[in-house]
Amino acid sequence: MRSLSFQTGAPARAEAWAFFQFFHSAMLACGISRMTARVVAADLPRGGRCRFCTEWLGEGPEMSPRRVASTISHTRMVGDEMLTGMLEFTRLDLPMQVAA
Repeated sequence: MRSLSFQTGAPARAEAWAFFQFFHSAMLACGISRMTARVVAADLPRGGRCRFCTEWLGEGPEMSPRRVASTISHTRMVGDEMLTGMLEFTRLDLPMQVAA
């Protein structure tokens, strides 16, 4: 998989929600019961915007931690909060094929 992106807006939110439900089900089916995010790089803020590169590690009772996804979060400052406007998957390794 080269890239999978979600952007803001009602249709994109529904699409993202469906994807993450599928992703969660696939992880549970493979024995992954815990996900941990590790930020591996961050841009310096510019114009109230920045990006974070994150690796997602999955583990379970019979599985040592392994990377299951890498993402880039495109964020912007709104007041004192950072809001993600787009989440881009640059790597997605589902441990098994799950029929959609």
